[in-house]
Amino acid sequence: MTGVITEKSRNTCKNKPFNHTTSQTYTYKDLYQLKTLTGNSSLYLYCSNNSVYQKNYSDHLGSAQTVTNHKGQIHERLEYTPYGELWIDWKNKDIDQGYATPYRFTGKELDQETGFYYYGARYLDPKTSRWLSSDPAMGEYVPSAPVSEEARKRNGSLPGMGGVFNYVNLHVYHYAGNNPVKYVDPDGKKITVQIHKVVKPWYHASIKITLDTDLLKEKFGHLNEFKNFDGEHRYLTIGAGSKLFKLFAEYNRPKDKLLNNKVESFDYNLKELEEVEKIEKLLEIIGIDGGKGKYKNNLPYALFPDKKINKNKHNSNSFFSGALNYAGLELPTLDYKEGLPGINKPISISE
Repeated sequence: MTGVITEKSRNTCKNKPFNHTTSQTYTYKDLYQLKTLTGNSSLYLYCSNNSVYQKNYSDHLGSAQTVTNHKGQIHERLEYTPYGELWIDWKNKDIDQGYATPYRFTGKELDQETGFYYYGARYLDPKTSRWLSSDPAMGEYVPSAPVSEEARKRNGSLPGMGGVFNYVNLHVYHYAGNNPVKYVDPDGKKITVQIHKVVKPWYHASIKITLDTDLLKEKFGHLNEFKNFDGEHRYLTIGAGSKLFKLFAEYNRPKDKLLNNKVESFDYNLKELEEVEKIEKLLEIIGIDGGKGKYKNNLPYALFPDKKINKNKHNSNSFFSGALNYAGLELPTLDYKEGLPGINKPISISE
């Protein structure tokens, strides 16, 4: 098995190859994750003066329980209380090289100084079994006035397994519905906005959807469109380009799914059930399993649709912002927005 080191925080280890069948020594100073090309296991490289990669074996929640070195020897053994406090933290003294896996309970990073787990939107204190801050999505738990079919549909699938009608959500610091043995509270990074360079100073935007939770795999795992694999999870991309002077949208355009020249990305922080609803809307735009989508690929194309001469034309960034509008996702604040022609001229996608 071979793969590459994916950049974690600096450029020093970026794209350096590794080989699963041989023992290799690295001398970098930081921690980097190794993405495997097959399988769902996570490999991590712990950079020290004389280090080799490790493999984490996780439970049904994604919590690291056993860590082995490149020879298959057990390096660490971990067990947790229900909310992630360490119960057993055993290291093999015979092969200990002074490092420990930081990705522990539900695969999240443990801050060694505070003892808190970082989930992207907020921190979890495993000792008190509570978040340190209130739920940032609390406002979305409140139902809308049932004045339309869309509002009634939203009220029937409020995030948090029922919104404010689920009494557990009234405690804004609870974790995983107070049932951490069965559920996890993901960090909401399944819908991702990606920006990549076309010709400087112009850029192209696309959408990436990753199936990285059991619920998403159950809902969408049967779809052929999720045919890409990032080393851990299946994913698809949604983007558009020009074909015969028309704006043409499709899944998994080669330029979107590879993104070797990506310059910026943004992850939406959504509750899992809400994210299912948004993903369903995004998939409706092009259609699923060969079915017809909401967008008919019939709009005239122009590279710079903001110019007066191109009044009735659109481009790939127009499709991108129109797709977000249709799914009910706000256009994020992007550093490269000035280089995204058409981003403020979204196409209209009707029900």
